[in-house]
Amino acid sequence: MTALKGQFSPALLFLIPSPKLFIAGAKPSSAAAVEQLLAQLQASEHDKFAAHLYRSRREYRSVCQRAGKSGKQIERCVISSFQIAESMGFKGDFRQWEQLLRIGD
Repeated sequence: MTALKGQFSPALLFLIPSPKLFIAGAKPSSAAAVEQLLAQLQASEHDKFAAHLYRSRREYRSVCQRAGKSGKQIERCVISSFQIAESMGFKGDFRQWEQLLRIGD
């Protein structure tokens, strides 16, 4: 693997989400530097999931306040946010996601 020899492979360059993680011209000199970059990448992905959760909770509360009697709007809101959460790695089922959205209400 070329990344362990002190160079980035072209496949790793597009995975780095922010300029803070990669300084132009800098190459990791050891496996520890590569591990640190990968840890930062994973942390940013967790931040994306947390942001999605809080955004979904705000949307859920908003929909609950203006929804009609049937609850179809609420169900659509939960389904759409659940599908995004699932694509981000959420391992629970639909009802567990709905419970996360209801916490604090």
